[in-house]
Amino acid sequence: MRAILLLLLLTLLPGAGSAQIREGVRCVQNQLAEAGFNPGPADGLVGANTRRALAEFQAETGLVMEHRFETDLGNSLCRRIGLMRPELKTFWPSLQNRQPKIVYSDGVREDLRARIMLAVTRAQTGIRNTFQVELAGRDVIVVADNPRDLRRLVAEHVGLPAVDQSATIAESCTSFRGMDGTILPGLLYICVPSEADRQAELDWVWGEFLLARQMVFLMQAQLAGVGRVEWGVDEKMKRDGPAWLMAGSAQAYGNKFALGTPDWDYRIVNYRRLDRNFHDLADLETLDALKTRSPDVYRAGTVGAIDLVDLYGYPAIGRFYEVLGHGLGWTHAFETAFGLTPQAFYHHYRNVVRFDSVGNPASGPLSTLVTP
Repeated sequence: MRAILLLLLLTLLPGAGSAQIREGVRCVQNQLAEAGFNPGPADGLVGANTRRALAEFQAETGLVMEHRFETDLGNSLCRRIGLMRPELKTFWPSLQNRQPKIVYSDGVREDLRARIMLAVTRAQTGIRNTFQVELAGRDVIVVADNPRDLRRLVAEHVGLPAVDQSATIAESCTSFRGMDGTILPGLLYICVPSEADRQAELDWVWGEFLLARQMVFLMQAQLAGVGRVEWGVDEKMKRDGPAWLMAGSAQAYGNKFALGTPDWDYRIVNYRRLDRNFHDLADLETLDALKTRSPDVYRAGTVGAIDLVDLYGYPAIGRFYEVLGHGLGWTHAFETAFGLTPQAFYHHYRNVVRFDSVGNPASGPLSTLVTP
């Protein structure tokens, strides 16, 4: 779990940027120019000309965007402009090259490369169909079999001068599961065993789960952008949404993808892990909770996310992150996507019947909303 926490703490630092993130800004610049505005050169940098052209586009079209446009919002805004003006979708990086971009170190076996490519392609298709979102950006996946090559490849594809990834990369390369990793804006990096025989013997259910879960985090970042550490708790939650939903929805989809079991079946697994101690989701909203209570956030968050899936489906979760990118706050996004306030859902979470008369976990979807 620590690797996932580092995704949220390390990747959201000021100055974060990568070639893939800048591709989103270039997409916005090209779209604005094609629509008859003048953002200046399509250099992937957010400057005064780009902001002025965007303001003119907003005034003409009614595009709502409360956040100040920064590099981290490039893919999100590129997507929103393309959905508003479909003829401009030709500038989407994801449509210019539909193949996932995966970069390997020399020591990664060919059969493992093929397996990873297949899993990533399937997970991309699954995310698109399950959450019913079409992503504009094209994220990069870096796979290496040793810390040195992983550091080098990450440095080549993402520029985070303020962040030393060495500790996180070292942890990824010493995972007891043999394969682990985390994400940076626009980039997922994975470390696999250096020994060829261990690469061949990887637990591939875990591998598929890991890839699918991390790609949901990438989806969330593409749709909503990423917050900045210096903003403080309130402003970051306005951008990122609650930690329990961020982690829980990624965990739920990862298990759905890798295990192929009904969502409610994995919810029962988390019932048992929680040992009937269902934490108040309101206490698991912030990154501080994820830092100090990571197991609670993931377990309770997975149960909460699957409750939302039962009631409204995965597309409503995709819609939540879409609306979150408008910058009107996560409570507004929650109400727009699910049709109820977070407090009303928290009441449901605390009061829904989860066990039968003899104490066994209830199977099947919990499809009735418990209202105050």
